[in-house]
Amino acid sequence: MRIEIMAFCYMDNEAEREGFVLIDSFFIEHYLPYAGENELKVYLLGLDLCRKTGENLSFESFAQDLNLAESEVKEAFVYWEQQGLVRLTENPFTVKYLSVRNRFGLSRTFKKQKYTDFNRQVEELFEGRTVQPQELIEYYNIIEDGKLEPDAMVMIMKYCLAYVSKENPVRYIRKVARTWIDAGVRTVKDVEERLMQEDEASQDIRAVLAALGRTSAPDPTDRQLYVKWTTTLGFSKEAVLAAAKLAKKKGGGMARLDETLESFLKQGVYTAADIQAESKRREEMFDIAVRVNNKLGLRYQDLGMVVESYISKWLNQGFTANGLVLIAERAFLSDIRTLGGMDKEVEEYFSLGYVNDDAVRARIREMDRADAVLTKVLQMTGTPRRVRENDRLFYRNWLSWGFEEGAILEAANLAVGKPYALSYINQVLSNWKAEGKRSLPSEVAATTAADSYDFSRLNEEEREKKLRKDKEYAAYEKERRKLSIEIARAISESGYPPAEMSRRYDELEKLIAEKKAKLDL
Repeated sequence: MRIEIMAFCYMDNEAEREGFVLIDSFFIEHYLPYAGENELKVYLLGLDLCRKTGENLSFESFAQDLNLAESEVKEAFVYWEQQGLVRLTENPFTVKYLSVRNRFGLSRTFKKQKYTDFNRQVEELFEGRTVQPQELIEYYNIIEDGKLEPDAMVMIMKYCLAYVSKENPVRYIRKVARTWIDAGVRTVKDVEERLMQEDEASQDIRAVLAALGRTSAPDPTDRQLYVKWTTTLGFSKEAVLAAAKLAKKKGGGMARLDETLESFLKQGVYTAADIQAESKRREEMFDIAVRVNNKLGLRYQDLGMVVESYISKWLNQGFTANGLVLIAERAFLSDIRTLGGMDKEVEEYFSLGYVNDDAVRARIREMDRADAVLTKVLQMTGTPRRVRENDRLFYRNWLSWGFEEGAILEAANLAVGKPYALSYINQVLSNWKAEGKRSLPSEVAATTAADSYDFSRLNEEEREKKLRKDKEYAAYEKERRKLSIEIARAISESGYPPAEMSRRYDELEKLIAEKKAKLDL
């Protein structure tokens, strides 16, 4: 669909060259004060197109330029056609701009007898000022378009004038009238029922405003929103109040509450109990966001973004708060210090099926064991650095090939002095795998440097059981982990940790070493 706008007035060459748009003073005096924002935007952009002879613009692009829906653009042009300023045709859709001065007073015609009593009542409402003909036409249009009884329109106008000035109330009256018409108001009885609804809701609206932290009296917009929530959307007053308390925490007023309730409607959250549960869940998610950020050494001002982008997703995958904190702590120790990095870690846990707390702990124990073996591999091959994620990937592959730690250490022994030691270990293990070897032959093991790494005394499960039973060791280890995070944070903030913190960490290392020796680990 394309829209063609035809010019109705002449521009001299200089004006067109400079890009001027001529607006008739009659339009400013008699039409602009009564038109809505959308109507004015559409009229003025269309008028600008009048001077661009030969230029076509798609209807879709025209709407996009104004950030309006196509239906809203058409509605605005229909309004100006009713005012007599444009002429519309369909198939293709075209808009012909007409002279404002020539068309003034020749727009939509109304039966004079039909509005005699209405005109008298309007003059009484506006006692003290003259109601202009164009303003009356605005009211006639509302009545005709909305199939509204004239007396019902008078009641709506009287209601509106209690809140706005009599000097220029047209836009506000039109907004309220259209809202009520959309809600099914047509007759005097309909208006009375609507007013009764708003009166009955006054006390409830004040309670909602109080929950939002607002002390001013309700205005018509507040009343209209409340009626919308409790009738159109179907929320109970208890549900609205619960949502208001939640909206206040987000830092918003009635507009934010409207967004919140619209969001709840889409989620299928209707009752006060549902909303309270959702509020509690959000509080818990914010708490998790703080704890995870702290474990990663991060500080985020917009925790809402963290909750929506990460925490909510992780919880929906089945992870618990404690599980996420454990993963964050392990991620920090693995030099992962961003939420994006943490997200990749969580996805890996999820893809491998480590979701509940026990499974997460088991996964971390596996990673700790892997890091211990890899540290020995790096030491044996003369690679003085920390374990990296790529090393862990190698280790997982070696285990998936069926090799035990003794065989991995023997391969490391063969890689001593070789460049790219871990790649060499990959080659050795790959050859062994092809040959069908999965464990280290005893006669080879007896003569290798791997003998110094005796894993036969206790298997990993026995170690874990023994460690769990020793409460003192567990307390030392827990304090050491916590202190390691605090030291890392201190280093990132000031470049070095407090002396007392370093002293205590060294002390814990000694205590843990002594305890391990006593446990024959």
